[in-house]
Amino acid sequence: MVNAFRRSDDGPMHRSVALVLLLATTLAACAAPKDRDLARYYDPEGLSTASLPTSNTISVAPPELRVVGSFRAEVAPGLLTLPVTGEDA
Repeated sequence: MVNAFRRSDDGPMHRSVALVLLLATTLAACAAPKDRDLARYYDPEGLSTASLPTSNTISVAPPELRVVGSFRAEVAPGLLTLPVTGEDA
């Protein structure tokens, strides 16, 4: 009789092959050349930088205060970057 639930002897080999395939796929995806130009955005306060697509529209979202009951919280400012559509061009 065959025990279908018996652990296979080559379990570590399957895990290492799967890990190598995952790493190779990730490397190929990250190393592929991108065909878009990037522009460097510098935070006015000098706290951060970002590489954003040149053709996108960039707008700064100001901080805002949210009040829920007696809880007050300030939402951090950020950047909104949107692709230019055919209507905007």
